[in-house]
Amino acid sequence: MLARIQHWTAKLLSYAGRLQLVQSILFSIANYWLHIFPFPKRVLNHVESLCRNFLWSRQENYSRRIPISWETTCNPVNAGGMNLISLKEWNKATMGKLLWNINEKKIGFG
Repeated sequence: MLARIQHWTAKLLSYAGRLQLVQSILFSIANYWLHIFPFPKRVLNHVESLCRNFLWSRQENYSRRIPISWETTCNPVNAGGMNLISLKEWNKATMGKLLWNINEKKIGFG
């Protein structure tokens, strides 16, 4: 994900363009791995910080305060958010789905 962020020329992107990249590309990369492995909170916090910093500052390393909390950003649009996915909640949901499929024997191991 960091390699993707570093290759994008964020200086030329508008805020809406950066928001679309975070929603589509970065979260789809994270979604792929979250369906397979349970991630520690520290890793999820780091991934969310990369997305947050790219969204607000056009950089991967940003030291100033962000104007809106990430929890607020992850709220639906009608609740004042930007409808982004909370990776912590999504990881819980995907692990629950995986356990459900294992319990229902929809996933074969061998």
